[in-house]
Amino acid sequence: MDYSSIISTLSEDNTCKSILYICKKDAEKFIMINICNDNNKIYIGRVEGDKIIFKERGKEKEQIVKVSGNSKSVLKVNEEFYAYNVTEELLSEIL
Repeated sequence: MDYSSIISTLSEDNTCKSILYICKKDAEKFIMINICNDNNKIYIGRVEGDKIIFKERGKEKEQIVKVSGNSKSVLKVNEEFYAYNVTEELLSEIL
């Protein structure tokens, strides 16, 4: 799975900053933090084949997204963290 596709799929706004954490024990599960104009959203999800099944924290309904090619620049920090549109300063605060 190309995890950068998760960020490019869920981060539609170019002003958003996103951090994706891949769970160590199960690489098919993830937590994504999406920051847009001081409005934070946390998604919990899992990967099934070429689909991402996720839900926003606090919401009951799950959403299914089909993963397509990656059109956005995503920084792979290490095997567990990916970042989109995030400055090194913000990244150092998070990590």
